[in-house]
Amino acid sequence: MGSTENYTELCKIEVDLSHLALSPQSNFPGGGTFYHLSFDTILLFGQTELEAVVAWKEDVGPPLGLT
Repeated sequence: MGSTENYTELCKIEVDLSHLALSPQSNFPGGGTFYHLSFDTILLFGQTELEAVVAWKEDVGPPLGLT
């Protein structure tokens, strides 16, 4: 990764994921258990405010009626 010395911290994004039912993954080289969650951080720039949203997909399957 590149250097961050030329940047200032604007904000911190904190997310409570305790309500998610994550399944432990144990096939990590070297042993141990970890959890994996893919997510996107979406930054919305308005004229007077900055809003951050964290988005992920849950229980994704084929659309209803399709198999």
